[in-house]
Amino acid sequence: MKKNISAVFICLLLFLNPSHLEVYGSALEETDLSQVLLEEAELLQALLEEAELSQALLGEAELSENITSKEETKPTYYLAKGQAAENTFPDPSKPMIALTFDDGPGKYTPQILDLLKRYDVRASFCVVGYMIESHRDIIEKSAENGNEIIGHSWSHTNLTKLSRSQIKDEIVDTNSLIESVTGSCPNFYRPPFGDVNDNVRKVSEELGAVILYWSVDTRDWQSKDAQKVSEIILSEVKDGSVILCHDLYASTYEAMRTVIPELIERGYQFVTVSELINFNRGTAEAGKLYYGTQ
Repeated sequence: MKKNISAVFICLLLFLNPSHLEVYGSALEETDLSQVLLEEAELLQALLEEAELSQALLGEAELSENITSKEETKPTYYLAKGQAAENTFPDPSKPMIALTFDDGPGKYTPQILDLLKRYDVRASFCVVGYMIESHRDIIEKSAENGNEIIGHSWSHTNLTKLSRSQIKDEIVDTNSLIESVTGSCPNFYRPPFGDVNDNVRKVSEELGAVILYWSVDTRDWQSKDAQKVSEIILSEVKDGSVILCHDLYASTYEAMRTVIPELIERGYQFVTVSELINFNRGTAEAGKLYYGTQ
Protein backbone atom coordinates (compact mmCIF):
# COMPACT_ATOMS: atom_id res chain seq x y z
CA MET A 1 0.00 0.00 0.00
CA LYS A 2 2.96 2.32 0.74
CA LYS A 3 4.02 2.20 -2.93
CA ASN A 4 0.63 3.46 -4.08
CA ILE A 5 1.52 7.06 -3.31
CA SER A 6 -0.91 9.41 -4.97
CA ALA A 7 0.01 12.41 -7.05
CA VAL A 8 -1.53 14.53 -4.34
CA PHE A 9 1.40 13.78 -2.05
CA ILE A 10 3.85 14.76 -4.76
CA CYS A 11 2.11 18.06 -5.38
CA LEU A 12 1.86 18.77 -1.69
CA LEU A 13 5.52 18.03 -1.11
CA LEU A 14 6.61 20.20 -4.02
CA PHE A 15 4.34 22.99 -2.84
CA LEU A 16 5.76 22.84 0.68
CA ASN A 17 9.37 22.75 -0.56
CA PRO A 18 10.11 23.47 -4.26
CA SER A 19 13.72 22.35 -3.71
CA HIS A 20 12.33 18.81 -3.62
CA LEU A 21 12.00 19.08 -7.41
CA GLU A 22 15.76 19.08 -7.72
CA VAL A 23 15.96 16.19 -5.28
CA TYR A 24 13.45 14.25 -7.27
CA GLY A 25 15.33 14.97 -10.49
CA SER A 26 18.58 13.55 -9.22
CA ALA A 27 16.89 10.80 -7.30
CA LEU A 28 15.02 9.59 -10.33
CA GLU A 29 18.35 8.98 -12.03
CA GLU A 30 19.77 6.93 -9.18
CA THR A 31 16.88 5.27 -7.35
CA ASP A 32 13.37 4.15 -7.63
CA LEU A 33 10.76 6.94 -7.57
CA SER A 34 8.53 4.99 -5.21
CA GLN A 35 11.34 4.77 -2.66
CA VAL A 36 11.91 8.53 -2.77
CA LEU A 37 8.26 9.25 -2.42
CA LEU A 38 7.95 6.75 0.40
CA GLU A 39 10.71 8.46 2.37
CA GLU A 40 9.20 11.88 1.76
CA ALA A 41 5.74 10.60 2.69
CA GLU A 42 7.08 9.18 5.94
CA LEU A 43 8.80 12.50 6.67
CA LEU A 44 5.55 14.36 5.98
CA GLN A 45 3.64 11.95 8.20
CA ALA A 46 6.11 12.55 11.03
CA LEU A 47 5.79 16.32 10.61
CA LEU A 48 2.02 16.09 10.62
CA GLU A 49 2.02 13.94 13.75
CA GLU A 50 4.38 16.38 15.46
CA ALA A 51 2.11 19.29 14.49
CA GLU A 52 -0.94 17.47 15.82
CA LEU A 53 0.85 16.72 19.08
CA SER A 54 1.89 20.35 19.46
CA GLN A 55 -1.66 21.48 18.82
CA ALA A 56 -2.99 19.00 21.38
CA LEU A 57 -0.49 20.18 23.99
CA LEU A 58 -1.38 23.79 23.23
CA GLY A 59 -5.07 22.96 23.63
CA GLU A 60 -4.41 21.28 26.97
CA ALA A 61 -2.37 24.26 28.15
CA GLU A 62 -5.14 26.66 27.19
CA LEU A 63 -7.73 24.46 28.90
CA SER A 64 -5.59 24.27 32.03
CA GLU A 65 -5.13 28.05 32.01
CA ASN A 66 -8.88 28.48 31.59
CA ILE A 67 -9.66 26.19 34.52
CA THR A 68 -7.03 27.86 36.70
CA SER A 69 -8.42 31.27 35.84
CA LYS A 70 -11.96 30.18 36.73
CA GLU A 71 -10.77 28.64 39.99
CA GLU A 72 -8.92 31.83 40.88
CA THR A 73 -12.00 33.98 40.34
CA LYS A 74 -14.54 31.56 41.82
CA PRO A 75 -16.18 33.17 44.89
CA THR A 76 -16.05 31.19 48.09
CA TYR A 77 -17.00 32.23 51.50
CA TYR A 78 -15.42 33.64 54.62
CA LEU A 79 -16.81 31.52 57.46
CA ALA A 80 -17.41 33.47 60.64
CA LYS A 81 -16.64 30.63 63.05
CA GLY A 82 -13.13 30.03 61.73
CA GLN A 83 -13.98 27.10 59.48
CA ALA A 84 -11.77 26.49 56.46
CA ALA A 85 -12.77 28.17 53.22
CA GLU A 86 -11.71 27.43 49.63
CA ASN A 87 -10.58 30.99 49.05
CA THR A 88 -11.18 34.48 50.36
CA PHE A 89 -14.63 36.02 50.50
CA PRO A 90 -15.64 38.75 51.04
CA ASP A 91 -13.28 40.94 49.05
CA PRO A 92 -12.09 43.65 51.46
CA SER A 93 -11.76 46.13 48.62
CA LYS A 94 -15.50 46.00 47.85
CA PRO A 95 -18.48 47.22 49.93
CA MET A 96 -20.43 44.68 51.97
CA ILE A 97 -24.00 44.59 53.25
CA ALA A 98 -26.13 42.13 55.19
CA LEU A 99 -29.78 41.54 54.34
CA THR A 100 -31.78 40.27 57.33
CA PHE A 101 -35.32 38.89 57.44
CA ASP A 102 -37.27 38.74 60.72
CA ASP A 103 -40.30 36.89 62.11
CA GLY A 104 -40.20 33.89 59.79
CA PRO A 105 -40.15 31.40 58.37
CA GLY A 106 -43.16 32.78 56.56
CA LYS A 107 -45.26 32.41 53.44
CA TYR A 108 -42.75 34.18 51.21
CA THR A 109 -39.55 32.72 52.63
CA PRO A 110 -39.24 30.06 49.87
CA GLN A 111 -39.58 32.67 47.13
CA ILE A 112 -36.96 34.86 48.77
CA LEU A 113 -34.63 31.86 49.10
CA ASP A 114 -35.02 31.09 45.41
CA LEU A 115 -34.29 34.72 44.55
CA LEU A 116 -31.15 34.76 46.69
CA LYS A 117 -29.93 31.56 45.07
CA ARG A 118 -30.66 32.88 41.56
CA TYR A 119 -28.36 35.84 42.16
CA ASP A 120 -25.82 33.77 44.13
CA VAL A 121 -26.14 35.94 47.24
CA ARG A 122 -27.07 35.19 50.83
CA ALA A 123 -28.77 36.69 53.84
CA SER A 124 -29.41 36.15 57.55
CA PHE A 125 -32.81 34.89 58.68
CA CYS A 126 -33.90 35.76 62.23
CA VAL A 127 -36.37 33.02 63.01
CA VAL A 128 -38.95 32.75 65.78
CA GLY A 129 -38.41 29.64 67.90
CA TYR A 130 -41.92 28.24 68.04
CA MET A 131 -42.14 28.36 64.22
CA ILE A 132 -39.01 26.34 63.54
CA GLU A 133 -40.34 22.81 63.93
CA SER A 134 -43.19 23.30 61.47
CA HIS A 135 -40.83 24.84 58.90
CA ARG A 136 -37.79 22.58 59.24
CA ASP A 137 -37.56 21.97 55.50
CA ILE A 138 -37.41 25.69 54.73
CA ILE A 139 -34.75 26.32 57.38
CA GLU A 140 -32.70 23.36 56.18
CA LYS A 141 -32.86 24.63 52.61
CA SER A 142 -31.91 28.12 53.72
CA ALA A 143 -28.85 26.88 55.60
CA GLU A 144 -27.82 24.57 52.76
CA ASN A 145 -27.87 27.56 50.40
CA GLY A 146 -25.33 29.34 52.59
CA ASN A 147 -27.69 31.62 54.47
CA GLU A 148 -27.31 32.25 58.19
CA ILE A 149 -30.04 31.21 60.64
CA ILE A 150 -30.16 33.14 63.92
CA GLY A 151 -32.69 33.43 66.71
CA HIS A 152 -35.38 36.06 67.19
CA SER A 153 -36.56 34.74 70.60
CA TRP A 154 -38.89 31.81 71.13
CA SER A 155 -42.24 33.60 71.36
CA HIS A 156 -41.47 37.04 69.87
CA THR A 157 -42.11 38.75 73.17
CA ASN A 158 -40.50 41.89 74.55
CA LEU A 159 -37.50 40.54 76.45
CA THR A 160 -37.28 43.60 78.68
CA LYS A 161 -40.57 42.56 80.30
CA LEU A 162 -39.25 39.15 81.34
CA SER A 163 -37.20 37.85 84.22
CA ARG A 164 -33.58 36.86 83.63
CA SER A 165 -34.46 33.16 83.64
CA GLN A 166 -37.22 33.76 81.10
CA ILE A 167 -34.87 35.76 78.88
CA LYS A 168 -32.41 32.88 79.01
CA ASP A 169 -35.10 30.37 78.00
CA GLU A 170 -36.20 32.54 75.06
CA ILE A 171 -32.65 32.64 73.69
CA VAL A 172 -31.40 29.15 74.58
CA ASP A 173 -34.50 27.21 73.49
CA THR A 174 -34.47 28.93 70.10
CA ASN A 175 -30.75 28.44 69.55
CA SER A 176 -30.94 24.77 70.56
CA LEU A 177 -33.64 24.06 68.02
CA ILE A 178 -31.77 25.97 65.31
CA GLU A 179 -28.72 23.83 66.03
CA SER A 180 -30.78 20.64 65.85
CA VAL A 181 -31.96 21.63 62.35
CA THR A 182 -28.85 23.24 60.86
CA GLY A 183 -26.06 21.65 62.87
CA SER A 184 -24.79 25.06 63.92
CA CYS A 185 -25.60 27.11 67.01
CA PRO A 186 -25.79 30.82 66.18
CA ASN A 187 -23.68 33.41 67.98
CA PHE A 188 -26.02 36.28 67.13
CA TYR A 189 -29.66 36.80 67.97
CA ARG A 190 -32.03 39.70 67.39
CA PRO A 191 -34.31 40.77 70.26
CA PRO A 192 -37.94 41.38 69.22
CA PHE A 193 -38.71 45.06 68.54
CA GLY A 194 -35.05 45.82 69.23
CA ASP A 195 -35.86 46.23 72.92
CA VAL A 196 -32.89 45.70 75.24
CA ASN A 197 -32.15 46.57 78.87
CA ASP A 198 -29.43 45.70 81.36
CA ASN A 199 -30.95 42.30 82.12
CA VAL A 200 -31.01 41.39 78.43
CA ARG A 201 -27.38 42.47 78.03
CA LYS A 202 -26.21 40.56 81.10
CA VAL A 203 -28.01 37.35 80.17
CA SER A 204 -26.67 37.64 76.62
CA GLU A 205 -23.14 38.06 77.90
CA GLU A 206 -23.49 35.04 80.18
CA LEU A 207 -24.73 32.93 77.29
CA GLY A 208 -22.06 34.17 74.89
CA ALA A 209 -24.78 35.64 72.69
CA VAL A 210 -24.21 38.70 70.48
CA ILE A 211 -27.10 41.17 70.05
CA LEU A 212 -27.98 42.15 66.49
CA TYR A 213 -29.61 45.45 65.57
CA TRP A 214 -29.86 47.11 62.16
CA SER A 215 -28.84 50.32 60.41
CA VAL A 216 -31.46 50.43 57.63
CA ASP A 217 -35.09 49.93 58.68
CA THR A 218 -37.31 49.31 55.67
CA ARG A 219 -40.50 49.42 57.79
CA ASP A 220 -41.87 46.90 55.30
CA TRP A 221 -44.31 45.63 57.93
CA GLN A 222 -45.89 49.08 57.99
CA SER A 223 -46.03 50.15 54.35
CA LYS A 224 -46.36 46.75 52.66
CA ASP A 225 -45.36 48.70 49.57
CA ALA A 226 -42.60 47.26 47.37
CA GLN A 227 -41.65 50.61 45.85
CA LYS A 228 -41.30 52.32 49.24
CA VAL A 229 -39.24 49.44 50.59
CA SER A 230 -36.96 49.57 47.55
CA GLU A 231 -36.55 53.34 47.79
CA ILE A 232 -35.59 53.18 51.48
CA ILE A 233 -32.95 50.54 50.89
CA LEU A 234 -31.46 52.09 47.76
CA SER A 235 -31.31 55.57 49.26
CA GLU A 236 -29.96 54.61 52.71
CA VAL A 237 -27.66 51.66 52.05
CA LYS A 238 -23.94 52.08 52.74
CA ASP A 239 -20.93 49.87 53.05
CA GLY A 240 -21.47 47.88 56.25
CA SER A 241 -25.25 48.27 56.38
CA VAL A 242 -27.47 45.72 58.12
CA ILE A 243 -30.86 45.92 56.41
CA LEU A 244 -34.00 44.98 58.34
CA CYS A 245 -36.79 43.25 56.39
CA HIS A 246 -39.47 40.63 57.07
CA ASP A 247 -40.05 37.51 54.98
CA LEU A 248 -43.81 37.64 55.65
CA TYR A 249 -45.02 39.94 52.88
CA ALA A 250 -45.38 39.70 49.11
CA SER A 251 -44.33 43.35 48.90
CA THR A 252 -40.99 42.57 50.54
CA TYR A 253 -40.35 39.78 48.06
CA GLU A 254 -41.21 42.11 45.18
CA ALA A 255 -38.88 44.76 46.59
CA MET A 256 -36.04 42.23 46.70
CA ARG A 257 -36.52 41.54 43.00
CA THR A 258 -35.58 45.17 42.39
CA VAL A 259 -33.08 45.75 45.17
CA ILE A 260 -30.82 42.72 44.84
CA PRO A 261 -29.79 43.14 41.18
CA GLU A 262 -29.47 46.91 41.64
CA LEU A 263 -27.13 46.56 44.61
CA ILE A 264 -25.10 43.92 42.77
CA GLU A 265 -24.79 46.40 39.90
CA ARG A 266 -23.51 48.99 42.39
CA GLY A 267 -20.80 46.57 43.46
CA TYR A 268 -22.10 45.45 46.85
CA GLN A 269 -21.28 42.03 48.26
CA PHE A 270 -24.12 40.29 50.10
CA VAL A 271 -22.79 38.60 53.22
CA THR A 272 -24.25 37.16 56.40
CA VAL A 273 -24.33 39.17 59.60
CA SER A 274 -21.54 37.06 61.12
CA GLU A 275 -19.38 37.57 58.06
CA LEU A 276 -20.02 41.32 58.01
CA ILE A 277 -19.25 41.91 61.69
CA ASN A 278 -16.44 39.41 62.16
CA PHE A 279 -14.69 40.28 58.92
CA ASN A 280 -14.66 44.01 59.60
CA ARG A 281 -14.36 44.13 63.39
CA GLY A 282 -12.96 40.81 64.44
CA THR A 283 -14.80 38.41 66.75
CA ALA A 284 -18.07 39.94 67.96
CA GLU A 285 -18.39 40.43 71.72
CA ALA A 286 -21.13 38.69 73.71
CA GLY A 287 -23.70 41.02 75.22
CA LYS A 288 -22.75 43.86 72.88
CA LEU A 289 -25.14 45.46 70.35
CA TYR A 290 -24.13 45.58 66.67
CA TYR A 291 -25.89 47.83 64.17
CA GLY A 292 -23.53 47.21 61.26
CA THR A 293 -20.01 48.34 60.50
CA GLN A 294 -20.46 51.90 59.23
